[in-house]
Amino acid sequence: MQAAEALEAQGCKQKLFGQLSYAAGSWKRKRRVIHKAEHTDKGANPRFVVTSLRAEPESVYRQYCKRGEMENNIKKQMMLYSDRTSAISGGRTSGACYSHRSLTC
Repeated sequence: MQAAEALEAQGCKQKLFGQLSYAAGSWKRKRRVIHKAEHTDKGANPRFVVTSLRAEPESVYRQYCKRGEMENNIKKQMMLYSDRTSAISGGRTSGACYSHRSLTC
């Protein structure tokens, strides 16, 4: 809500960072969750990271973004050396499709 209000007041994309403690039903204890509340002219774009790192929320979030970017770059480089990405099963070839969504900064 604060990011949306700031967007309306300032007229440009807004990013707000914070943290909370959360425990999913299957978790034995609460964990630290970093949240980024981003609001653009296209709408809300929330992101969450579960972590044990102790740095400030924005710093922790940016560390995870860097890791995600590195992983995506590795995937791109691996695809350059791959001429076919299909799997053979039961004597038949079936196309394999993989999707990955990472945090973007």
